[in-house]
Amino acid sequence: MSRKRLGEILVDAGVINHRQLEHALFEQRRWGGQVGKILIDEGFVTEDILVRALGKQLNLPVVSLEGARVEHDILSKVSVELAEQHGVFPFRLQSNFLDVAMSDPMNMGIIDELRIRTRLNVRPHISGATEIDKAIRRHYKGDMDIGSIDVDFGGEDAGEILHSNDDPMADMREAEIAALQRRLSALEALVTRDEDVIRKLLGLLADKGVASREEILAAIK
Repeated sequence: MSRKRLGEILVDAGVINHRQLEHALFEQRRWGGQVGKILIDEGFVTEDILVRALGKQLNLPVVSLEGARVEHDILSKVSVELAEQHGVFPFRLQSNFLDVAMSDPMNMGIIDELRIRTRLNVRPHISGATEIDKAIRRHYKGDMDIGSIDVDFGGEDAGEILHSNDDPMADMREAEIAALQRRLSALEALVTRDEDVIRKLLGLLADKGVASREEILAAIK
């Protein structure tokens, strides 16, 4: 029996209808991206309702990343490129278990890839795409303070405090260097993505007869 996709689960849960799902899938084929985010952007469902519905339907824990502070040794298990591309965020490491927040828990491929890359047992949790994106920017891109803060993981681990290392100055220097490296990587990825989008748009203009390829190339020189 084939595994249900995220959109089908949301239809079964009564969160969206088939017409809305087909529209989201059409937009995904045109522009790429995650179905869940497209549904939210189109106003078919709110992120909170989507997350809670998936958690209930899949019997998976829902995690809030709001205000989370995660140590570098946990973040290092998943690269910023992988986190951004697949909408995942590692937030807890217990023994040989890595807890990862996901906006699309049906993406079994990335779960398998994380298991291979980290050599850890990956436990998926559900979180909103917006929360995951904010957590990635705070942690991987240097937009965070050094220190500790309570993290709302829910359940019996609620209120658990993640402690910083004993040498905060050394940690700060390492964090600054790592943040610069990650920003450079993110900029390179952004440039590559934008170039791909521009090529698609130019091709669409040419295909629609708005302008010839020669006219487009001449205009952007």
